[in-house]
Amino acid sequence: MQVYLRMLDKRPLATKSFTSGFLFSLGDVLTQVLFDRPAKKGTWKFESQRSVNMFIVGSMFAGPVLHRWYGFVLPRLVNAQPNPTRAQFVFNTGKGILLDQTIFATFFLTNFIFLNDALSGKSFQESADNLKELIMPTMLTNWKIWPFLQAINQTVMPMQFRVLFVNFCGLFWNMYLSFVVYSAN
Repeated sequence: MQVYLRMLDKRPLATKSFTSGFLFSLGDVLTQVLFDRPAKKGTWKFESQRSVNMFIVGSMFAGPVLHRWYGFVLPRLVNAQPNPTRAQFVFNTGKGILLDQTIFATFFLTNFIFLNDALSGKSFQESADNLKELIMPTMLTNWKIWPFLQAINQTVMPMQFRVLFVNFCGLFWNMYLSFVVYSAN
């Protein structure tokens, strides 16, 4: 943990980006081994390119976007104050969760689906069709899980650990996203 903290202090964006890439690809590896292999029985073959794609999306998109969202954008939108009253704290937390689960989740999931499709060689039209099919069910599942986790993230987690918290919770979410995106392929 000390190494992570030193790296986070020296190179916060690079550290969060690498961590995101690693956990995104780990989520895909687990999905392939735990879900795809049993479903395909004798015809299953590990698809390393999928895991590479997830690493690329995690490190080049998710890490930087999460770093900026939780470190700069969301705190300014919520207008977090140093010593808020109880009412301000509750209001700001609710506002943060609402912004996270509407604006950010839509942006993030749309780009996640498009980027994975692009890395998988799909055309723009195929990606758009895939997005139309996947975005609403994925958002509905998102809203069953993430508001609670975001309440914890925005109230308990120190600022420097918010991306890490989202990434660790996201390991299971990434397994789900990998399953959804690559099952559609």
